[in-house]
Amino acid sequence: MDIKGKKIIILGLGLSGYYAALLAKKYGASVAVSDSGSGEKIMERARKLKKKGIQVETSRHSVKFCSNCDFCVVSPGIILNEGIVACLEKKGIKVISEIDFASRATDSKVIAITGTNGKSTTAELVLAMLLKSGINADAGGNLGKPFSQMVLENPGREVFVVEVSSFQLERCFDFNPYIAAILNIEPDHLDRYKNLKDYVSAKKKLFNIQRNGYRLFRGADEKKIGLSAKKGGAVCIRVGGDLTKGSIFVKNGLIQMRLRKKVKLLLNLSISKLMGNHNTENLMFAAGISLLSGVSSAVITEAVENFSGLHHRMELVGVVKDITYINDSKATNVDALKTALTAIDKNIILIAGGIWKKDSFKKIRNLVKRKVKMCFLIGKHANVIKAQLKGVCEIQKVARLSSAVKEASEIAIPGDTVLLSPGCSSFDMFADYRERGEVFKAEVLKRKKGGKK
Repeated sequence: MDIKGKKIIILGLGLSGYYAALLAKKYGASVAVSDSGSGEKIMERARKLKKKGIQVETSRHSVKFCSNCDFCVVSPGIILNEGIVACLEKKGIKVISEIDFASRATDSKVIAITGTNGKSTTAELVLAMLLKSGINADAGGNLGKPFSQMVLENPGREVFVVEVSSFQLERCFDFNPYIAAILNIEPDHLDRYKNLKDYVSAKKKLFNIQRNGYRLFRGADEKKIGLSAKKGGAVCIRVGGDLTKGSIFVKNGLIQMRLRKKVKLLLNLSISKLMGNHNTENLMFAAGISLLSGVSSAVITEAVENFSGLHHRMELVGVVKDITYINDSKATNVDALKTALTAIDKNIILIAGGIWKKDSFKKIRNLVKRKVKMCFLIGKHANVIKAQLKGVCEIQKVARLSSAVKEASEIAIPGDTVLLSPGCSSFDMFADYRERGEVFKAEVLKRKKGGKK
């Protein structure tokens, strides 16, 4: 990456922006960072960057400060097409995403995974399979560790597994994974996108930027994504369906992959500890990606046997007096909530709510009616959700997550499941879904230690 002496502005001082600034500095660029916030974490990062000779402005994005650059690197949380980004692009300044920028600083192979739900689980499965095979790999991106940090700290990795969100793909130009996956597409982030079509366009960009001959795994809903009509570009491998319709499919509990005219066994599903049909799909994607990365079926099996799932995604927190507590804090949209409800038989006491993404809860009314005994709602848009689920089960608003756990535990009886699956983002009450999940787990732990219900 030849950027020595170039002036680069970084928009956003979250972890992505912070490590992008350090990466740019390492390659000899003149770096400045702008963030509209002034919170404790922002100011601490600002102090660290200033000590390294990097200019920082906080509490605003001033045009004068931001426009003095050769190009701009934008963090995923910055809304595009308005504000400072629109102003910079109007001035002819190129704006690229953090993952696009980081990809220019590495020659390592990149596996990129996107989709509405299942990205993190699939990325971690692929990483586990690669590592078990002896491949020097690391995983991050939207998963937690920014791509810039991965490249900066581990430049010698053979493979980077990068979970990418629609926000991160919006300004990608040179990001070019040799293997990529679009797991599924469901309505999400409609508080940021005008409509589903715009959201799909952002996801589909992962396919459009791949080179000819590279591989893209995509689910059975390709008509929704619109990849089947694409000529050239990546070679598509279909995940799902049967032998005649899918390149990767399940038959008699076995995940199999058709390679040319031969069918290869990848995995026996009976060894997996993961719950639900959605995790079968995640396993299909991960096994196919890993096979094309040089991992054997035997190693794939061994990795899955030792994989118990991610924190905050259908995570079994414990069983207290025959009441099961599941932490699904990572369910930040309605379809993820739907998946959680589908995976549990019945007798659910649901804790949901937060910041609504404008995807209707009405589409899960029948599912909630069949499976949920009681629903506790928290967060900014509790009233919106309550109105959409009115009449399907008993609903109660509570001020805090801790109160919801307490009250859910008091009404639960043996055989019930207390499920935290918000269907909303967390930023009204928590730093992120992880903090929300940890609060839930801490409340459950109190009950385990104290013998409380």
